[in-house]
Order: sequence, then C-alpha cells, then structure tokens
Amino acid sequence: MVNFSNNVYFSVGQLAYGALTPTDNGYPSHPQLWRTNGDSAGTVLIKDFGADADIVSLEAAQNRLYMLVKRQVMPFDQTQFDLWALQSNSSTPVLIKSIDVSPITRLSSLSTVTAGKDAYWVQYDVGTDTNTVWHISAATNRVDKLLSLSDGYVQTIFVGNAVCLRLAKQISSGVYANQLWKTNGTISGTTQIYDFGVRHIDQVFNWFGSTLVSVIDYDSGQTQIWKVEGNNLVTVPEIEPFNGHIFSNPVPSNPNRLYLVHDDGQ
Repeated sequence: MVNFSNNVYFSVGQLAYGALTPTDNGYPSHPQLWRTNGDSAGTVLIKDFGADADIVSLEAAQNRLYMLVKRQVMPFDQTQFDLWALQSNSSTPVLIKSIDVSPITRLSSLSTVTAGKDAYWVQYDVGTDTNTVWHISAATNRVDKLLSLSDGYVQTIFVGNAVCLRLAKQISSGVYANQLWKTNGTISGTTQIYDFGVRHIDQVFNWFGSTLVSVIDYDSGQTQIWKVEGNNLVTVPEIEPFNGHIFSNPVPSNPNRLYLVHDDGQ
C-alpha cells in the first residue's frame, strides 16, 4: 500500500489456475491497481494489467505514482518489465518504458528509487553480470542510461540533497574499491566524486540540506564523516574519526548538532 494524493493505492491479484502459491509460476493472474479513500464508494479499480503479470513495486514521487510491472511473454522463459506512471489528477496510468529481457540476458532484479518527480532504476543482468542505472524524467518521460558497470555492482542510490550512487568496482579477485558518484539525471552529469579504495562507504544521509557520508576504515576500525560539496567530497573537521560504525541514519533535529549512535568497535 502507498499513500498518494490523499488516497491509498494498493495492488491485488488472483493466483493463476493450478498454482498453489504466488511463486509457483512467478505470476499472479490479472494483477490490479486499486485506489481507496477509506470507504466503500471511494474504493475503485484503476487498472487491470492482464494475465501473466505482477505488480512488483509502487513508488510515490510528489505528484506521480510509479508502478513497476513484471510480465511473462512468449516464449515463456522470457520476461518484460514495464514502468507505468499515474499523475495525481488522473485515473489513467501511462506506460513510460518497457524492457524486454531474453533468456540469456535475464533481468534478475530491478529496483526503483524516486527523486522528486523523477525515478531511477538499477538493473542487474545475470547473463552479462552488468549493473545499469537508468533515469526517468517526469517532465518529458525520457529514459536515459546513465552508466553501466560490468566490473562491479551498484550498491545503492541515495536521494537527498544530492542523488548519489554507491559503487563497488572490482580491482582484483574478491577485492573491491568503493566509490561515491553523483548524478543530476543526465549522462554528462553522472560523475565519480571520490574513490575510497578498500574503505567501506557505510551510510549516506541528508542533514539539513547537506549530504553526509560515513566511511569505515577496517584496518584502523575507525569511521569518518565526509560532506558532499558540489562535485567534491570533503571531510567534516568538527567530527573527529571514531571507533566503530553508525547503527542507523541520524535523525535531523538540530542543524548545529549531529547526534550519532555508534558502537566502540569491539
């Protein structure tokens, strides 16, 4: 369920004939998107996505609701992912983009992260062992491939004051360099801002308009806080490196103080 535009949106679907569980064939029959305002008269069907499909995610982004639909296509070992968007003042979802996946280059996972009205996809292709980051513009519905990574993987996308990517690039067998990238949603604006080497990017979080990054040096056992400034990354001298790591993202409560809950590294 997702709260969007003063309503709750949810998906339902019946099991395909003969299936004992939703994962028997991977697809429920005729998944549907519904909207409710909390009473019977205000609970309505928005769209039926047809047979051999599944609504795998719903993401609200300001005045847009994104739906990612996984669909089985002929032959039956092929999969298609469709990204749909629903405007807050509309009851008709619009298809933004389809990704057809062959049995050789199967798309094993696809996650959506929203930034304002836009959306970002991380696509992992098992066949080629490639991670691809896509950007979808809410203004134009344009879809751009921002980067592809075949010698590592995209760990997460963080959306706050800046849209940042955590990448792990393989530098030798079993050894990865951890990099922080920043993007403005364009190919030319997707750039690496720092390479931490084997140090681990623990968390990226928003702090009163600033994007902060906690980085762990496993050799020393210490964590250091960094700050994104434009396309650069600088240390925060007011916070000295400390032992251990942060348990959870700090909760912004005072712009002049940063409270961290961490262990002592033991």
